[in-house]
Amino acid sequence: MAGAPSVGAPAQTIETPRLGAAHRQFSIQWRPSRITRLAYPNPRKNGRSPLADLLLSVRHLRAIPVRWAPVYHTSLVLAEPRQLVLVFGGDKGQGSLWLVPFTSPPDAFTWVAPLMTYEAVYQQGHLDFDYSLAQVLVANDVPYRATRDVFREVCADIDALGLRYDPWRTNCNAVVSTMVGRSGHSLPSPSRRGWFPAYKSVIL
Repeated sequence: MAGAPSVGAPAQTIETPRLGAAHRQFSIQWRPSRITRLAYPNPRKNGRSPLADLLLSVRHLRAIPVRWAPVYHTSLVLAEPRQLVLVFGGDKGQGSLWLVPFTSPPDAFTWVAPLMTYEAVYQQGHLDFDYSLAQVLVANDVPYRATRDVFREVCADIDALGLRYDPWRTNCNAVVSTMVGRSGHSLPSPSRRGWFPAYKSVIL
């Protein structure tokens, strides 16, 4: 598994495969602290009403031993060159995993880890940036601030439910699926072969 490039290393261009007529081929350029969009520049982007690209970022789960298995974590990256590049997602909080498939943990089992949502700057030092294996375009030319606010609202609504983290049902992929659905877009194919538990399952 490759980490993030070191400072001063040449930029690495990663191209996602074509996903049909609805999705154009897209490439991004890695830098230590930002993403620069290379394809189809849009003259309608301006400081008053910034339009962003919404990307699905894919990485391996970092928990041992599944970090070496084809089991994947997804998150959403909101990239606009003149704004902070943000990443949204969900993850396991502090506590133990509930490993009984297809059965939710009882509320009395307080030792089971909660499902936590997050918003962060997508840059070197963040797991989703350092260990990203692929990025797939979800939608281009989305309103940056409105999309960010929708994602923040979804995160708040999910956190308010106080859900336990369930690797099969209430996990990172379910959070991402819920955010994409609430924003009015469709989930793309993740472009990696493997298991994406709860991908396309929604929480709200």
